Amino acid sequence: MQKEYNFWVYIVTNYKRNALYVGVTNNLARRLQEHYNNRGKPETFAGKYYCYNLVYHEWYPYVLNAIDREKELKNWLREKKVELIEAANPEWQFLNKEICGEWPPTRLDDKLDADGSLQDDKSGADGSLREDKRGAFKPDKFKYLKEQAYEANMEIQRQKLAIYTFGNVSAIDRTTGVVAIKPSGVPYSELRPDDMVLVDLENNVLEGIKRPSSDTKTHTLLYRHFKNIGGVCHTHSTYAVAWAQAMRAIPNLGTTHADHLVAAVPVTEVMSDEMILGDYEHETGNQILDIFRKENLSPEEVEMVLVACHGPFAWGKDAAKAVYNATVLEELAKMAYLTLHINPLTPPIKQTLIGKHYFRKHGANAYYGQ
Repeated sequence: MQKEYNFWVYIVTNYKRNALYVGVTNNLARRLQEHYNNRGKPETFAGKYYCYNLVYHEWYPYVLNAIDREKELKNWLREKKVELIEAANPEWQFLNKEICGEWPPTRLDDKLDADGSLQDDKSGADGSLREDKRGAFKPDKFKYLKEQAYEANMEIQRQKLAIYTFGNVSAIDRTTGVVAIKPSGVPYSELRPDDMVLVDLENNVLEGIKRPSSDTKTHTLLYRHFKNIGGVCHTHSTYAVAWAQAMRAIPNLGTTHADHLVAAVPVTEVMSDEMILGDYEHETGNQILDIFRKENLSPEEVEMVLVACHGPFAWGKDAAKAVYNATVLEELAKMAYLTLHINPLTPPIKQTLIGKHYFRKHGANAYYGQ
């Protein structure tokens, strides 16, 4: 269940009232100042047409409701938007001063405290700036986490682990339980650090105006149960997906595999119809937990898995390591496929070789590397 925070859907116009811009934000005063500072800049619609005068706003406690409402209003014809504005604000009064306290603003930075929040916040269900009641939660505190998640997501594309909008990475701050994750359906070419969505371990959106990844519930479930991981990566890399679709674990056939894990890369059971039609992403996480319990596997030693009929998930001490493990997983899947194509009767690697290669990189007596 989502927690209540502050989100606004708003409409701004220019002095001629010949252009209307609909937006959504979690800080209306700051967004109005950003529109004002961007006036005349052709990169955005609001900037190009000098839309910074607020004529309408609605407050929502939940981000997804606000996003849905924004999409609804954007699809309206101008005449219907005008009716909405005039029903609430028949004189088309500009409401910026009511929201910001001072208009036109001075420099945006002059209005911000050190933590990025606006000074002298006011409360008000009418859409005026409301006091932050989230206690210690301050979005700017997690800038580093969003940047970490962003860089890890961009590595998916660099390593060719997914195409278009496929795949996602998250990073967690273990001291607070805050998770930064890729927004759903955003192409990597358009992704920016500020697009990362912050959620808690109960999947409540804490900060962000985009929907979090549709796989968020799988990520958070893994964080709740695998206590020592700091990042989760899900890709659609070709060979790993092929093994997942074949519903086969990837056998340990050589020392490259043994360098990273002693076991086969496990594959989950196929989901029941009840799971698929229920809370699908949550059940995906449960399938991963089930195979680790069934095979008595440690998530610190086996940092990857195949979800049957779906694809790979990997994790690590942080988001970067999660993507590293996802990249390794794709190579292991490719090598195993080629090996068994050359010789379908290839047996698993000897246990002595597994032990030698794994423990020269892992454990107290490791000696690989500098």
